[in-house]
Amino acid sequence: MFTPHQSSFPGPASASSSPGPRFRLAFRVVSDGLDTARAQAFNAARGRRDTAVDFPQFGRLPPELRLKIWEYLMAPRVVAVACLDAEAPPPEEEPEEPWTSFPELDQAPPAQVPVLLLVNHETRALALSRYEPSFAWKTPHVLLSSTLQQGSPTTPGATWSRPSVWFSHALDAVYLLGQLEPCDSYGFNSPLSYFLDREEARRVRRLVIAFAALKYGEMAPQHIFGALFHCVDRFAHALRDNGGRVLVAVTPRDEYTNALMGGQQPLVGDGGEAAVMYLNRDEVVEARRSLDGDEVNIVQKTWRDWYRGSIVKSSLANVQFELVRESDLPQHIAKLVENTGDES
Repeated sequence: MFTPHQSSFPGPASASSSPGPRFRLAFRVVSDGLDTARAQAFNAARGRRDTAVDFPQFGRLPPELRLKIWEYLMAPRVVAVACLDAEAPPPEEEPEEPWTSFPELDQAPPAQVPVLLLVNHETRALALSRYEPSFAWKTPHVLLSSTLQQGSPTTPGATWSRPSVWFSHALDAVYLLGQLEPCDSYGFNSPLSYFLDREEARRVRRLVIAFAALKYGEMAPQHIFGALFHCVDRFAHALRDNGGRVLVAVTPRDEYTNALMGGQQPLVGDGGEAAVMYLNRDEVVEARRSLDGDEVNIVQKTWRDWYRGSIVKSSLANVQFELVRESDLPQHIAKLVENTGDES
């Protein structure tokens, strides 16, 4: 059995001669909450990119004071979870990986392992009080091919994987992107959230969904509602801790898509200008402005329209979807932690 002391980073099970499943989950820390890029730019401006400021007396400080200082390195992180399709054809226009909208991942990628696990025994003990190996996953039975279903029970994807990422349920947020409801060539589909253990998903306290993953403009409203429903139903704890709110992350590409769909207002604030910057299309600005300048939350409208016409009553009917810029996610998550507290 995997324990935190066997490895500094959870990962997939060892390689096997058996073929892997078509669909798999991938995990990536897209923000460590420490604003790495800005910190590096600050040091570079002062000629200290590769140097550190020494404080020889740090080890003489009382242990409780040292621990207080180390705790500043435990900031709320954004952990992206994507369902990847091994048989998907190479895209012509869309990025191959769903997290390429985070350019800083190539320039100053955040550490995938909490840094405190790697410093010394003192910091490791502190980190293990907050972080744990999390999110083993298994391909839902309906998405396993007949070849895999007839194979060994240890076939990759047919059994639970090892934990995939270090995660703090008290601090971190899960960001769902990519395919929310992967569908195979036979027409069988299953929600991304069903790859995860239900009880572990319920421990997540902050949830973000990528607007692009809803496939607005491609899918009918009932399909968008279905994708949202499976996400919020699986991550019920996140709703309770944040006043029934779920964040929906919007990129400049999403703003442009909304403009092409006839949206008269930006998805988020001055998102119309973001769309122009993204594709250099000045004419988009006028098409995105309404007379009163109010914001229209099309995700919330889709959700409410479904329940308004349904005789089914549900505690999820009052879920609030807040559209935010993807680039602002670290600040929004930090604010949620500040408002709700970080107690486990």
